[in-house]
Amino acid sequence: MPSLDDPFLLYPYRPDVAAAAAFAGLFAITAVAHSWQCVRYKTWYFLPLVIATWMQVLGYIIRIFSAKNPTSIPLYIVSVVLILCAPTLMAASVYIILGRIMVFVNGEKYSLIRVSRLTKTFVWGDLIALNLQSTGAGMTPSDTPIVAEIGKYIVIVGLFAQILFFGLFVVTAVVFNRRIIAEPTPQSTRMLNQSYVRFKWLPRHWLVLLRVLYLASAFVMIRSIFRVVEYINGPRGYLASHEVFFYDLDGLMMLHATFLFNVIHPAQALSAKDPVAEDEIELDIPVQNASSSIASLGRVN
Repeated sequence: MPSLDDPFLLYPYRPDVAAAAAFAGLFAITAVAHSWQCVRYKTWYFLPLVIATWMQVLGYIIRIFSAKNPTSIPLYIVSVVLILCAPTLMAASVYIILGRIMVFVNGEKYSLIRVSRLTKTFVWGDLIALNLQSTGAGMTPSDTPIVAEIGKYIVIVGLFAQILFFGLFVVTAVVFNRRIIAEPTPQSTRMLNQSYVRFKWLPRHWLVLLRVLYLASAFVMIRSIFRVVEYINGPRGYLASHEVFFYDLDGLMMLHATFLFNVIHPAQALSAKDPVAEDEIELDIPVQNASSSIASLGRVN
């Protein structure tokens, strides 16, 4: 294996093959589950997240081969681009879900951005970020210093664009959340009562799904901030030169986010019926208390 001082070595550390294999396996589990859920519930609008999880699987599989061939530029580039860009597609699914929640509860009037433009606005922002990140990531391994430096800054711009659009999305979600708590719509209270409950301790309704969006958004944001700091510090910086940060602040964050949507799937939360068995619907919350239930469940501190 080449020395860590080898100027042609693409990694500033010896990549852990076992760790890459473990994450490939974990992402494969959630990817298979998401693929089944997408087909079973016909949630085709959730395809971006399904594709993103498979991109992670492929990215980590290629990382295994890249770790065994640390001077192979093609393997390195493909692995980096897949893992770097997958969260952008995941973010697109999050944007789509927020729009569907608004329509589901007839709360379009509470959105900062017209719902018909909501998904388009954020997805276009995501596409810009995706193109910048993929283009820059493909340039960073160049043996021409100026090209590698330009590639690094293109990736940074792409990551900042993703953070900007994602931050605007979070603001939009929080404003919607607060407004519908203050003035619930009849549909929002009715759907809260007619929620699908397989386990009493884990109800699946639109308000829980909104909470999941917040949590998934936090994971994506942590990952994006980590990537910005990593690229700003450079390939030999502290974060980039210690593989543990890559797995803790990128791999684990994305794994948690994808797994969340396996547990609280939009097909279950955005339906008054259990997509598997209708007889498991519970109507435990009195209608007259629905407004207070929304306020207690959905309050954003």
